[in-house]
Amino acid sequence: KTSTSLAYVNQVILPILTSLFDHLAACDYGTDLLLDEIQVASYKILSSLYTLGTDANLTRDRKYLKTEIERHKPALGSCLGAFSSVFPVAFLEPFANKHNPFSLLNRIADTSLEAQDIMTKMESSMPTLETILAEVDHFVESEKTYHEAQHIIDVILPLLCSYLPFWWNQGPDNVSPQSGNHVTMVTADHMNLLLKNVLKMIKKNIANENAPWMTRIASFTQQIIINSSEELLKDVFLPLAERVKKRVDSMFHKEESLRGFLKSSTDDTSQIEAQIQEDWQLLVRDIYSFYPLLIKYVDLQRNHWLKDNIAEAEELYNYVAEIFNVWSKSQYFLKEEQNFISANEIDNMALIMPTATRRTAAVSGDMPAAGGKMKKKKRARDKKRDKDKEIQSSLMVACLKRLLPVGLNLFAGKEQELVQHCKDRYLKKMQEYEVIEFAHTQLTLPDKLDPADEMSWQHYLYSKLGKKEDIVVQESIEKSDKKPGNKIEETVERIVAMAKVLYGLHMTPSV
Repeated sequence: KTSTSLAYVNQVILPILTSLFDHLAACDYGTDLLLDEIQVASYKILSSLYTLGTDANLTRDRKYLKTEIERHKPALGSCLGAFSSVFPVAFLEPFANKHNPFSLLNRIADTSLEAQDIMTKMESSMPTLETILAEVDHFVESEKTYHEAQHIIDVILPLLCSYLPFWWNQGPDNVSPQSGNHVTMVTADHMNLLLKNVLKMIKKNIANENAPWMTRIASFTQQIIINSSEELLKDVFLPLAERVKKRVDSMFHKEESLRGFLKSSTDDTSQIEAQIQEDWQLLVRDIYSFYPLLIKYVDLQRNHWLKDNIAEAEELYNYVAEIFNVWSKSQYFLKEEQNFISANEIDNMALIMPTATRRTAAVSGDMPAAGGKMKKKKRARDKKRDKDKEIQSSLMVACLKRLLPVGLNLFAGKEQELVQHCKDRYLKKMQEYEVIEFAHTQLTLPDKLDPADEMSWQHYLYSKLGKKEDIVVQESIEKSDKKPGNKIEETVERIVAMAKVLYGLHMTPSV
């Protein structure tokens, strides 16, 4: 009976409630509908779902029950997340209920014994915001694994990631009530703390096969990247990007070292190749847990980085660019990314632009019949177009494009022009050493203006911009204790690296 009831909850009630709360949140109906007796019922639903997701004693050591509950905890967390994004009372901050006009305390608590009873029960059964954030913080700092505290990641995190941005909009950062009494005390600091802990968790679980939550964590964590602190770049984003980049380098080195062996070996190498594919797929999973968060953070901070020439942003760009270069060269990286997207039914456009509405293309059945050859050609074109779209919407491409202005911002006007010339030489299939020699020669040539050249004014402008930029470059060299004699070599290296990136993007099919 218990198993049957649990199956009904997991397969029927949870999906219906999740869809209902999502719809109410999308239409902003929470303050219109979730009031009075319906709010009492909503509190009961909240209490039941939270207990089901977090109380380990419910199963009483019955293995089949424990397995069934754990299997559906992500769906339960998703339902609680939907609830948190629409419920009109800050249920993790009961002290603020008296200031909320939609709370039971200010509506029917005086006349309803049931309302009084549920409010008393909620205060004893539901943790406060500070308590629940401290629980997440303790889990991150401890050595506990996912299976030892599954409820933290699958239930509490989705709840918090919906609760915090919803109430931040009505908190002290955005609202100053005349009475001075806030309905919530959620601030950007709460979201920054949670985001920091999520990124720490991702870093700890890079290359960990026993972390299935890495596949889905970015989809609900993106919500809390609203007013994120610039200090997070140095504290967590940059170390995590470095960790991922090292992992990518290690995998590509492994692929390159085995490539010759796989070609020359006469034995069955299917097991070795399958292992490489699994390793790449694990790496893709790690990137898909991190890049959606990074993309949204870059969108928030990019203007600040460009204006103030933040050194850490330059490092971040370099890591992302190197990962992209490996992605464009590797035999397995792109292929395993596409396999990962298909296997997990991931909508990349929703990750890249999470506020965009999803549109489903309707296929009409009234199309006139065409000849067999025409149908085959159309299918081939559509297949190629779909593949091109998959490549173009790859997170490797999307993240690099977000950071490209940061990379280009490092160059003077003359150097930016030289980057384009080097890219053109890569397009002409010239060898890398030839491109390097060309860049070195162009940098060491004195500035000469040809009166017959119609674009001489542009070259003159670039040269002036270059001289202005030289001051900044010189200052950075002095700060880093590098010899001025290495300046040209370093500049050539940066120009060629940027040209490689632009060449790689040029060779990526466009939509």
